[in-house]
Amino acid sequence: MFWVTTLISALLLVVLVWGFLRRGRSRRPEYSLPPREVIGAERVGRVWTDNDPVLVVDSEAAKAWTGIEGDYERISGRALEVGGLTAAVLTPEIDEGPVDAFALAGGDVLLVSVTAADADDWDEFLGAVGRSPAQQTGRIDVPSGELAVFHAAAAHSALKVVEGAAAGATPFAEELLAIPVPPGTYEVRESVVDAPSHALLAWRLTRGGVSSG
Repeated sequence: MFWVTTLISALLLVVLVWGFLRRGRSRRPEYSLPPREVIGAERVGRVWTDNDPVLVVDSEAAKAWTGIEGDYERISGRALEVGGLTAAVLTPEIDEGPVDAFALAGGDVLLVSVTAADADDWDEFLGAVGRSPAQQTGRIDVPSGELAVFHAAAAHSALKVVEGAAAGATPFAEELLAIPVPPGTYEVRESVVDAPSHALLAWRLTRGGVSSG
């Protein structure tokens, strides 16, 4: 009887572990695209990350990016120089998945990473970001009037430049998202949302001298 009890205990343990892993995965089983319009914001694209940070920098300066080439120290902080301009280093709390980009009124750009969620409710997600305190984490110059958003592991030459709401529709595509913005200096502010039904990281880029509303 001892071996029977041991076998039953082992089976129960397997079932419990499987159930736990299944629940964890079910929090975001798919990465469906957000709606085109979300409470005053317009979705302008998506980039994918696979265990590496996302860089945000002027599009012309981005052409100088050669990837990390095993030197992860280059992207260990919140900023670094690319092509003579400062790039913001964004670090989502997911190992892999999308970062969605939205254009806001006045030329602001909002980048959102959904760490976990019971369901995709983008009205609630963006509303929660707007209600959450934000900490300034950097500043970037965009003299060309176009932002480049891409995962840090790849060199610029290896990325396909895309723009528009359909960008990022293919999971883990080697793409650079180009976002037209008014030229200027942008403050980068990070918000952390930890709600019962969802957890988010968001970065708002606000042009200097323009109220973020």
